[in-house]
Amino acid sequence: MQHATMASMVSAFSKSDGKYRTSDEIPALVKVNNKYSQDSIESQYPKTQPNDTSWMSLPRKDQLAILFLCRLVDFLQVASLQAYIFFQLKAIDNTLSDSEISDQSGILQGAFTGAQVLTAFLWGKVADASWCGRKKVLLIGLFGTAISCLGYGFATSFSWAVFWRAAGGGVNGTVGIIRTMIAEITVERKYQSRAFLILPISFSLANILGPLMGGLLADPAASLPYLFDEGAIWNFGWIQQYPYALPSVLNAITLAITGLVVFFALEETSSERKGKRDVGLYLASRLKSIAFRKPSAESGYFKLQPWNTPDSPVEYREDSEGPSTYEKPKPKRNGRTLPFSRVWTRNVIFTLITEAFYDFQLGAFTNIWTLFLSSPPHRRMRLHHDPYHGYLQGGLVNEHMSIVIMRTVFTVLVAALASTVVASPTVPRQASNYVGYLISTFSDVNPKIQFHLSNGNSASSFKFLNKGNAVLASTVGSKAVRDIFLATNSARSEYYLLATDLDVKASGFSWDIATRQGSRGIVVWKSSNLVDWSESSLRTVEKDTAGMVWAPSAVWDDETSQYYLFWASRHYSSSDTKHTGTATLDKIRYATTKDFATFSEPRDYLAPADTPLIDQEFQYLGTPGAFTRFYKNETTSQISQDITSDGLFGTWTHVGDHITSDSQREGPASFADNVTPGLYHLLLDDYTQYIPYETSDIKSASSWKRSSTSGFPTGLKHGSVTPLTQKEYDAVAAAYPA
Repeated sequence: MQHATMASMVSAFSKSDGKYRTSDEIPALVKVNNKYSQDSIESQYPKTQPNDTSWMSLPRKDQLAILFLCRLVDFLQVASLQAYIFFQLKAIDNTLSDSEISDQSGILQGAFTGAQVLTAFLWGKVADASWCGRKKVLLIGLFGTAISCLGYGFATSFSWAVFWRAAGGGVNGTVGIIRTMIAEITVERKYQSRAFLILPISFSLANILGPLMGGLLADPAASLPYLFDEGAIWNFGWIQQYPYALPSVLNAITLAITGLVVFFALEETSSERKGKRDVGLYLASRLKSIAFRKPSAESGYFKLQPWNTPDSPVEYREDSEGPSTYEKPKPKRNGRTLPFSRVWTRNVIFTLITEAFYDFQLGAFTNIWTLFLSSPPHRRMRLHHDPYHGYLQGGLVNEHMSIVIMRTVFTVLVAALASTVVASPTVPRQASNYVGYLISTFSDVNPKIQFHLSNGNSASSFKFLNKGNAVLASTVGSKAVRDIFLATNSARSEYYLLATDLDVKASGFSWDIATRQGSRGIVVWKSSNLVDWSESSLRTVEKDTAGMVWAPSAVWDDETSQYYLFWASRHYSSSDTKHTGTATLDKIRYATTKDFATFSEPRDYLAPADTPLIDQEFQYLGTPGAFTRFYKNETTSQISQDITSDGLFGTWTHVGDHITSDSQREGPASFADNVTPGLYHLLLDDYTQYIPYETSDIKSASSWKRSSTSGFPTGLKHGSVTPLTQKEYDAVAAAYPA
């Protein structure tokens, strides 16, 4: 009924380092897409259709447009400064030499970004806090930078100019927040490649408009005398006194206007703040209702939105925590946070190095180029008019132009090398140290542990070990087992066989009794080598209100050195001690354990209010946090599939309700191919035996096709598939000859 591959057992619950460890932050009441306890599986996720992504199909285009505007005006104030900084510094102190001006220019431009670097982590923490959120940090950045632009424009000394630029950078945490909000708005990955393009587009547009605006409006009395000189229409005294203030004033105005747009129209995307009252949105709604004489949403009447469509408001979408007609349980945190040291993965480090080289080159070239164009020709260039220097009539760096070019080329080459190092294949390579597969299963006629070993790395050809006999039998509970799962840790130093305690051949058996008075425990065996096993033991994992425990599976967590155990169950009222009344629907539960002897308090993992679920299966997809999962919908008796890049306890996207067109199926068991990258296999129980399927596009639920059954054993039931190392393969083959 439920199982996972070895890859998922040793992988991450969330994006982590190369060891694919789990997140330290697991909610006490697990929610997936925040709606499993309210809506059916079919309505929880936006359906993923292939090749249907376009600019017009992007979700929440209004919100993305606001973020585009934020990034545009934010960089506009940086880019416009480059056009006139040399002349402004000259105007502040005309006794300085050109080389001294160049030094001050570098300090002045670095003050803004330097302050941003020093405060970036702080603003990230503030944006995640429940008392603040993304939107408030964005507002602080926009209005704070606007104030700093005014201060800088009217600065009368180099020290004050540096202060105001540093102050503006210190309050400006917009870049990271905008990236985060884009990711949270475009939950489905298929939209993100286009959505994130608004960042370089806005950057490039600002890089074009900024210098034009700065160059045109700097010292406007000289550049636009018919508008700003004496006797002109806009002959303001402050323009004559502060000739380089106008571009900064205009930047402050655009930042302030954008801040107002954010205040009145941008929706919060932080899970800690969604659903809480937003004064700006409320006022905008009231003003709109007054202007158009229509009732606002706050009055209790509003236009119905298509439910959970890409353009639904964030606070009303199914992946939000916004207003709802039901009271939703608030998740509790266990107080643990992800250690900062685990952020520094190999890919993160090389990506940062690459980005640093590119930004270094871009910033250095931009600063040098504007200074080069602004300063007069060097004295030597004026005396020696050779053909080479005749084309480059700027000053300062002209005599060292070859050095600048060499440094630029070197920087680009190093950045390209770093990009090559960090780049990884589109499809991760499967673990090459595995030499075969082991199916742990049972049969209806013989409800005991069976082992089937693959012929080498063939995923379709297996041999029945132990000469066709079971390798283990339960001596506890019903003395019969089903739904076999083999769990191990990342060191592969211990192995546990887990099974459902249920005998469907017992006298007087009925499925109704099995779900009311069934076992609340799982059958467990332990081994250190896959050969020498302990006696069977029955371990209780559920509360007295549970009617049964079915289909156990486990995932190992390196970070906490424990297993996360999952199973299916249904529950009765605490007053219904004999379980004769109506139970909850079947749902997926979980607990933690270090030894499969003692367990934490069981909690819900996947529990929709109107859809019974059993037989959940995880499949790790080769990169930290990336999983797909399968589960059986008991209403339709079909297998559904979800996908995530955020870990087992992150946000999931529903990709299919019926992954095959065949008749009823249950007990999915998936595993990655040991040889072919990107190839995955799935075993589905047709109520008589396993049928093998395969796909090279596991993210598409419609891509599963039947595999060859030549050499595939018959009669196998719900179990699990484990990839084996050479040592494990040899040990099992020797201990249990076919």
